[in-house]
Amino acid sequence: MFSGTYNEASLLKKIRQRILDTLPIRFRFALRYMAIHRRFSLLLFPTLFSEKLMWRMAIDRRELLRQTADKLEMRRYVESKVGKRYLPQLFCITEDPRSIAFDTLPRKFVVKANHGSGFVKVVTDKETIDVPSIVSECQGWLDVDYGELFGEWGYVGLKRYLMIEEFVESSYKDKEGFRRTSDSSFSMVNAQ
Repeated sequence: MFSGTYNEASLLKKIRQRILDTLPIRFRFALRYMAIHRRFSLLLFPTLFSEKLMWRMAIDRRELLRQTADKLEMRRYVESKVGKRYLPQLFCITEDPRSIAFDTLPRKFVVKANHGSGFVKVVTDKETIDVPSIVSECQGWLDVDYGELFGEWGYVGLKRYLMIEEFVESSYKDKEGFRRTSDSSFSMVNAQ
């Protein structure tokens, strides 16, 4: 019936997704929570930060959350409240990665998409980058509807852009600056 294990795996993945799509959204996110955190929670009375975050992703439909999902809209919001001085300098906004003028950018910069999570490329030395590779990666980001792919309503249908921003140096070390506490929350540790 099948011509190989790839077809079987692909079919099983489609069947699994169809079954998951029929479940109420709270149960889908409860299963997602369990897969990520290796503990069960129906998200009925969330107490841990991770439970509350998953509950918001599943249930909360305030327009403010949709606005905060869009990195470009969030920049505009911050600018309207406190001004540009707290934001990294924005060098470029584009819908086409081929239009990025890499030769005009500073030595260090950050490329990111506004419409999802994880669509970030940090460039610390532009002399060493492979421009066609970055353009291809960015086009891949723009081709993904993050909200549909991960079932996160706040991202669904966002207009997709690439943003090139200033690289901001930090005195904090990501993995050393935060410590996980016993209840799976995080606390910031002053490294000085």
